[in-house]
Amino acid sequence: EKAFDTLNLDIAFAATNGIYNNNLTTSNLLQGSIQKAAFAHAKVKVAVADSTKFNVSDVYTLYHLSDLDYVITDDKIDSETFDYYSQYVPLLNKK
Repeated sequence: EKAFDTLNLDIAFAATNGIYNNNLTTSNLLQGSIQKAAFAHAKVKVAVADSTKFNVSDVYTLYHLSDLDYVITDDKIDSETFDYYSQYVPLLNKK
């Protein structure tokens, strides 16, 4: 985490184990804290999650969707889920 203190990132990407309501979640607290540190030093914050990660919660909340700039997902996400999560953050996919 300390390594990010001197970095100025244009964009940071983070994967996630689950997205549930306004929460980006993970099972690994250390990994989550590193991702959070990267986000803290980035101009643009992006989560990457395939459609199976939506409506899934893991043990730790690492970030709130509403604090991200975008979420990138695949084209298998259904329109109801897409619309629901778009209230928190713009979702980008192939649709």
